[in-house]
Amino acid sequence: MGAYVARRFLYMLILVLLSTVVAFAIIVLPPGDYLTSYVTQLEAQGGDVTDEEIAALRSAYGLGQPEYVQYIRWMNGLLTDFDLGRSLAQRAVPRQTIGPVLLQSLLTEDMFLASGILLVLTVLTIVGTFISDLALTWVDPRIRMERN
Repeated sequence: MGAYVARRFLYMLILVLLSTVVAFAIIVLPPGDYLTSYVTQLEAQGGDVTDEEIAALRSAYGLGQPEYVQYIRWMNGLLTDFDLGRSLAQRAVPRQTIGPVLLQSLLTEDMFLASGILLVLTVLTIVGTFISDLALTWVDPRIRMERN
């Protein structure tokens, strides 16, 4: 029984690692980065951004480093203090944006926003569970998806 639990735990670790790699790849794969689109947006609005400011932002967010270094830094922050990084668009930490919005919507009785947030979180939980079940059938040969 102990070997079974250990093997299942190992499968879980592999699945979590692969999930984080896929999530990070989805973020990194599109051409360009956020700073490129941010600078384009500022210039379209008539703002002027110097190369020094772009370089300072790039080094502050670690965007000048290779992708594997960015991934390792992201995972280190995630594992050590549950730091998901900073939202470049909102200039805030993501875990500090959803909670206060949900709390404020409950306090002001904005039930449409509160129910929308809870619905999205519920759907994401169900989809995540479904995807992990499908991945588990691929990893564990004893589980088969059979049609009747």
